[in-house]
Amino acid sequence: MGRNGGLAVKGRTADKRADRMVREQREEEEVRLAKALGHPRRVAILECLNANGPMAPVEVSHRLHAELSNLSYHFRVLAKGGLIEEVGRERIRGSVKTTYRATARALLGDEAWSNLSPTTRAGISATMFGVLASRASQALQAGTFDSKDNRYLTISTITVDQEAWDEVIGMLDSLFRRLDRIERAAEERGGRRVPMSIGLLGFESPRTYE
Repeated sequence: MGRNGGLAVKGRTADKRADRMVREQREEEEVRLAKALGHPRRVAILECLNANGPMAPVEVSHRLHAELSNLSYHFRVLAKGGLIEEVGRERIRGSVKTTYRATARALLGDEAWSNLSPTTRAGISATMFGVLASRASQALQAGTFDSKDNRYLTISTITVDQEAWDEVIGMLDSLFRRLDRIERAAEERGGRRVPMSIGLLGFESPRTYE
């Protein structure tokens, strides 16, 4: 009994330690994301990449009328935060032209989000909604949006108290965090795969819609 009980205690301790490590890692990721998204110039870079597709920093500098030396730093921060990724390199006249594209895999926790200014929050929200609208528009134009019989699209307005609000947000958060696992499982199975865009929204509406 004592030995088994001891093992159980050690097991619970190990589980708590593992949970703490996961939580701390997530908090570190959120801090990194908050830093990456917490500057208006970086939000502008994301808007530019989402509107125009993959571009090199020098091309973005022309669009934004900004110094390339200043933008290069912001590109590095965005890349480290996982908000943009390198998609190509080309040698031109002795130098290397690196092209980046924007990614939308960003999820800030409540604490990290609350530490951002209202202006930064608005910029992030506009950028992410622009990503979703752009991808939906491209899919409609290409005819892929309705190509699957079981594609999912629904819009609903409900009235909730704070407890229900937190429950819905937690449900959306849980679903988002499952996407990487689902994608990895698909890779392991092999076979034909198709790009699938998923947009998760939950926000306060100005009124109740009938």
